[in-house]
Amino acid sequence: MNTTLAARWIFLASLTLLLLSCSGKGDDVVDPKSGDRKEMAFVAVEGNGGDDLTRFNEAAQTADVGEYAKSNGAPLGKTIDAIFEANERLYLHHRGLGEISVLDLKTRKLIGTITGFPNGTAGALCGMAFSNVSQAWGICYGSNNLYLIDAINLNIARIIPLPGNPTAVGTVKNKVFVGMVMPDGSAKVAVFSSNGGEYPIEHQLDMPTAPIYIFGNPDGQQMVVLTSGNPGTDTAIADDDVRPMLHYILLSTMTVDGVSTIEVPSLDRYIGQEPNFAARTKDYLLYIATPIGVSLAETAGRGVFPLWLPGDFRVLGADYYSSMVYIYDPATASVRRLLADATEYTPTTFGGAVRAVQFVNANAVQ
Repeated sequence: MNTTLAARWIFLASLTLLLLSCSGKGDDVVDPKSGDRKEMAFVAVEGNGGDDLTRFNEAAQTADVGEYAKSNGAPLGKTIDAIFEANERLYLHHRGLGEISVLDLKTRKLIGTITGFPNGTAGALCGMAFSNVSQAWGICYGSNNLYLIDAINLNIARIIPLPGNPTAVGTVKNKVFVGMVMPDGSAKVAVFSSNGGEYPIEHQLDMPTAPIYIFGNPDGQQMVVLTSGNPGTDTAIADDDVRPMLHYILLSTMTVDGVSTIEVPSLDRYIGQEPNFAARTKDYLLYIATPIGVSLAETAGRGVFPLWLPGDFRVLGADYYSSMVYIYDPATASVRRLLADATEYTPTTFGGAVRAVQFVNANAVQ
């Protein structure tokens, strides 16, 4: 057995033990090893005249197409650049328009549209996070602001200036973390309190390269920051990239407690893009689409398997409770469906290019 294959088996064996020790029934999920898969996902599918949502039921193996048009009596007529879900609502980002369509998760009916974000490439939406039922946070690449969104009245409640160009946003408890590229090219993470009154920056943490994905570990004790790395500058060297890294921030001290390097090429292609390239789960797993394959990190033990699934992928989504992952393969125009232990099921096609994947609680969907 070669070294790479041996490492893969060791990683998957340890991963299986981890899943057995901390997996269980979530809100709508039975342990995937039982064969009773109950995952449900909304998939944004590219279409002529605008995108739409397909609802895929893993248990029934059925795909309900045109969910927006069916529920609202007319096509959406807009590009869907990302899907977020919170508090039984779906948030569809339209980068070119500077808008967010908000749908009722159960019925997919349009509740309202949040407008006023910078549009076009100069200010495109590139992230969203939620503090509570009433507070959401948005960022637009090219606009040096953090947008506090009133998630009840569906408007921009406040625009908070940033010292750099925002590239990622995440929340945990009452803290908001914003990744930035600074005017001098350096990178930082700014930390705010969601109940901060005037919302001053409370901490700034240095990062080696641009933060592109930020999330809280399930234990609520750490934030994890994925940095992009940088492409190599010496053409005489086959691969001299600065590698992407995972940085672990302790909430108790607001300091970086450790770093895991991911041995893949730079992820700089994701700077300023919607976070469709990464997804985390309650089992401390993080899937990342890279230029050479999907990497799988286990953020409790801080282990990384850099080439979990070979291939050039850019869009994926994972079920938070079961850790099942859907990965769009542009080479075959199909979605590959895998469990964390690398069990793979038959790929599925959706009639068009997939732009985003969001798993939801199947019990909350009509």
